[in-house]
This record gives sequence, structure tokens and C-alpha cells, in this order.
Amino acid sequence: MALSSKQQQFLDNYVRKHSIKGKGKTKRASAFSLVRQQTVELLKAQPWLLPENPAFRTRLDDADALGEQLKFDRASVAMGQLLADLKQAVQNRPQAPDPKKTQAGDPARRLQLRNQRDAIVNANDWTALSTGGSGGDLKIMRARLTPLLDRDPFTAAQLEEARTVIDELTVKRDFLRQRKAEIDKRILQLNKYALQLQTANQAYPNVAVQQLAQKAQTLAGKAAATWTRADENEATSLYLDMMLALSERDNVDHKNFKEGQGGEIVLAVRRKYKTDNNQQPLPDEANFKMVVKPMTAEIPVDGFKAGGGASREMMGSVMGDKLQEMLGIDLNVAKTRLVKVDGAQIGLQGGGQTTASVQAFVKGGISPMDQADQNIRARGVTGKIWTADAAKEALSILNTNVSDDEIQGKAVFDLIALHADRHMGNFLLDANNKLVPIDHGNILPTREGLRGRRSEMGPPHAILAATDAAQEKLSPEMADRVERLNIDELMAGMKTAHEEMRRVTPDADVGDLDEGLANARRSAEFMKFAARQLTVAQVYACYSKNFEDIFCTEEDDKLAGFTRAVVSQTDDTTARDTLKQRGSDEEHRKTVWDLGWMRWGSNNYNPLFVSTMLPNYPERVLEILDKQLAAPALKAPPGMAPCPNDVKVDHWNFYWALGGDAAAKRLGLLGEDNIGNRNQVMALRLAVTGKLP
Repeated sequence: MALSSKQQQFLDNYVRKHSIKGKGKTKRASAFSLVRQQTVELLKAQPWLLPENPAFRTRLDDADALGEQLKFDRASVAMGQLLADLKQAVQNRPQAPDPKKTQAGDPARRLQLRNQRDAIVNANDWTALSTGGSGGDLKIMRARLTPLLDRDPFTAAQLEEARTVIDELTVKRDFLRQRKAEIDKRILQLNKYALQLQTANQAYPNVAVQQLAQKAQTLAGKAAATWTRADENEATSLYLDMMLALSERDNVDHKNFKEGQGGEIVLAVRRKYKTDNNQQPLPDEANFKMVVKPMTAEIPVDGFKAGGGASREMMGSVMGDKLQEMLGIDLNVAKTRLVKVDGAQIGLQGGGQTTASVQAFVKGGISPMDQADQNIRARGVTGKIWTADAAKEALSILNTNVSDDEIQGKAVFDLIALHADRHMGNFLLDANNKLVPIDHGNILPTREGLRGRRSEMGPPHAILAATDAAQEKLSPEMADRVERLNIDELMAGMKTAHEEMRRVTPDADVGDLDEGLANARRSAEFMKFAARQLTVAQVYACYSKNFEDIFCTEEDDKLAGFTRAVVSQTDDTTARDTLKQRGSDEEHRKTVWDLGWMRWGSNNYNPLFVSTMLPNYPERVLEILDKQLAAPALKAPPGMAPCPNDVKVDHWNFYWALGGDAAAKRLGLLGEDNIGNRNQVMALRLAVTGKLP
């Protein structure tokens, strides 16, 4: 609709009068300016909004007034809510007919789409299995397709919409087929090993073994079409019990990957020792069937409670399945279930029933960390391999061998799940250069968990954040998928899995998963908000640096918080470019050192400067350099605790000068035994904020 000259004059005067370009020198002012700019752009594109809706003009004046009073947080919230209402008004307004939407459709194309629809709708998959909604999805989507494909007249736009629905159905169908194949395989395994147990039991009768075999055969007798999630969990439990019984009978030992590491158990279960055609032993990997992690043998991790890892391992598998089904991307998250197991059979001191996560052992895969080690050793390096060298090699492996789509897809999963420990050893790379995500005990953190693990959420610890693919925004197709994600459906599936876990293994409900799921919801919302604004690496950096703006704001301040995070990352990018123009990382590190930051006398505590402070806090580095800010003078306080024998005196004095145990507790560092490592993080916090931690 064309504007009258009077309307156009009104709008021009309004925009000119209220333009705040150049104002606001703080982050909050920048955030308000950004959301206001988006509002003005919408008003220019839809000039009828203000003249036809006087209430919007009043709200815009009120938001501007808050901005002029420097109340930028409240102004951002008010402007953000107005922007949302303006968009809704545009959607609700009757539109003039779009010629493209009235263009007649191609009959041949409609016939093709009908055939595709019928092939999917009539497939047996839909009556077989569901992750908690696919059967209902079929009915809903079939109802959506009827007016698009079966009624005359029809348009090209209707056919395009039908194609989108059919694509979604195809993804769901393919996922169900994969799940059915997994259940069919499990049925064969249950029958196979039940028979082996019964054969062995004939010579040495054992009632418990006989009952175990009978249970396995009973479950295997159920048609795959009738299997529920509870059946799949029971199948995993029975399979593990049979493996343990058969290996005990045949004197086959299992391997604890964490042997000698504080009592932690990550047990690779073997059925037998396999040999090749020449009767030579095969590598360990060929023997392993599954990996078992009892919750009672977990060790504390900053930000997470010991015992909460098993449930998160299972929830990571569920979330991977749901996201794979909903987004239509191959996430390939290792399948994990929760089971009850006899602790004595898996090396748990004291025995007794315990809950454990059980993950299928991924054969033929190698972590980027182990591959990096092999590559470096192959070049003749002996002795210790430094972490920085291994990380550089691992990045080269990922950048050279793994596609950008593969990396970005796994990054979407990690960011929504909030994986707080995705280092270069927590992925496997398979023979097809596909990434297999493993080890999900540190996902779905609470806010305190996010605070304690914030440095691990971004680069360099989060290995995917440093890849070449992460330096770009999500591909248009991937951004489309993220924006179409039905967050309510995702969270409903996660809640169902959580409730089932509480019912079957209530002892595993450790570490406030409810809050973790709420954080995952907020993460998915931010991903939608930032998908086309930030690179993947910038999103990771937001979670490390700006997590308060994203996760700690109230619902009505959410949009303003998201905007502040995006503005912060945009400003950081400008600061990084400026730093690169002024000199090398080493030159900046030396200047910061000379100014007294991240050091104690001659002791160097700034390894985190290049790896963490430069990439995540470039504006602060620029401020220190521009103003030549000297670090505050620190002194070890009188009356501090005596220095332990195994700690250097300089390290101990610096630790207490930085705030000691109280500061370490606030930063979630008390679980870190190495005082030098505590000092690095605390010295970094001092450099970033200018205040003692």
C-alpha cells in the first residue's frame, strides 16, 4: 500500500526526531540501539504500521524516553516487545494477492508428489515405531497434504509447500527405519546369547542364568513393531547381564579405561578374545561390545555433581535422536541407555546393585586426539607431546578430512545440549570421516554449571569452535533447519525421557536436570535468534563470555539479553581485527606481561592469554594496550593457610593474593587440585575484569 504524502512526512519526521545514531557508549546502549534499528527498518518497510496503530507510536515514544534516560535494559525490553508485536501485526494484516501464489501448478509435478506422499504414508514404518510423536506427525502431516495435493484448483505455491512437508516426512520415516533396524539387531543378539547361556547351563545348571535366558527370549519374541522405549532399555540391560555372565564363565576380563584414576570406572565389556584366521589375537577394539559407566564410580567435575553423569549420558542420546529426527541431519550420537547392574560384576568395590549408563562400543573409530598423537609420533617425535601441539594437529585433521556440514551439524547438537567438555578426545572419527559424538556426562548444566565450566564452553577447549567451518555462519540450509526447529516438541521428548528415568532409575536423577533442560531450551532459542547473525565460533564464544545475558535473564528480558550478547560478539570481532593490525599475538602477550598482568614476580601465569583472553576478550586486551593499564599490586595476606609440601611457595602466595579458597569457590575451582591451574584461571579473571575474582 502506497503512503500518502502526509503519511510519508509523518514517518520521516518521526525517524529523524528519534534517531539515536551515535549515542550510547556502553554495551547496553549498543544493544538498545540494535533492537531499535531493527524496529525502524520494519517501520520503513511497513509504513502503514504507525498511522494505522497509534498505540504503537505511544509505545515507541515510551521506549525512546527510557533510552534517553539511559535506562537501556528497560528500553531494550520495551523496544523488543514492541518489535515482536509489530511483526505480529504485519502477519495478521490482510495482504494483497501474490501473483506467484495464484500461479497454476504443474499436473505432472502434483502426480509426482502424490506418489511420494503415498509411498511414505503407506509404509509400514509408521505403524512400527516412534520416538514419541512420529505416529501423530503422520496424521497431522497427512491432513496438511490433503488440501495441497488432492483438491482443485491447485497452485505452484501449494505444490512447493507440499514438497516441504514431504521432505519432513521422509526424514522422520528414515529415522524410524534406522531405529527399527537397531531393534531387529538387538532381537537377534538376545536370541543368540540366550541360546549360548542355555547351552552352558545344561552342564552346570544355574537357576539365575536360566531365568536370564528366558527373559531375553521372551523379549526377543515381541514383534519389533510393538517395542517401546522401556523394552529397548530392558533389552540393553539383559544384553549386558548376558555378556557379563558369559565372560565370567569363559574367564574373559574387561578393560577399565580409567584404571588407577581415582576409582572412576569406564568399563569396556568383552564377550571373548577374538583371533584372526591365523589364530593371532585381534586388537582390543575387536573384542569390546559396550562401555559401562556406573554412577557411583563417577568423580566430581567442576559445575557437575558426581553421580549425575549417567543420566546425562542417556539424555544426550535421546536429544541426539530427537534432533536428528527433527532437523534431518545425521548426528550419529552413540546410543546410550540406563540400566541396573550388579556392581561386583563390573569391578565396583563393595558390589551391590547400581545404576549405570551403557553405550554401544563404537568400532572402527579414533578420536582426533589419538589420531593427532599417532601422526606426531609418525614424524619421529618421542617423549611428551604438548597439548598445544596435539590440538594444532587435531584441528588440521578435522579441517582436512571432515566436511563443513558435518562439523556445523555436530556443533548445533553440542550448543543446544550445552556440552561443557567437548575436547578433542570426546569425538570419534569413523572410516567415512563422520564424527561420532561420545561422552555426554557434562551436558545440560545448571546455571552454576555453566558458570563453573564457562571457559570450557568456548575455544580453545571446545574443539569444534576452532575449526575452519566454525569461522563461518551456519550454511543457509542449516540455518533454515534451526529456525524450523519445534523447540516445544524437542523439550517434550526430553521431558518424557526424564520422567521415565525418574520412574525406573530414580537414583540417577542427580544434578537438577530440570534446570539443565530449561537451559537447553534457552540455548535453542538463542540459536534461532543468532543463526544468521553470528558465526558458529561466535556463538560458542557467547556461551563462554556472555552466558549471563543468554541464560540468566528473566523471560521478559530474554530478547534484550540475546541482543547484548550479539552486540558483544560483533564488537569483539572489530577489536580482534584492530589487534591483528597492530601486531602479533606474541607482541600483545609481552606488553600485557610487562604491565604486570597474569604474573607473580617472574612466574608466568599467562598461557591462557593467547588461548583464551585474546580470542574471547579482545576488547579488554585493546583497553589494556590503549590505556597502558598496569595490573594492581598484589600481596599475600597475613594469616593465610600454611603452604602444603607439594605446592611451590610462589604459587601458594599468588593463590592467596588472588583471593584464595573463597575466590576459587566462586569460580568453581575447588575441584581442581593443581594450585598452578587455579592461579591461571583466577589471574585470567583478574585481567578480564580488573577486579579480584
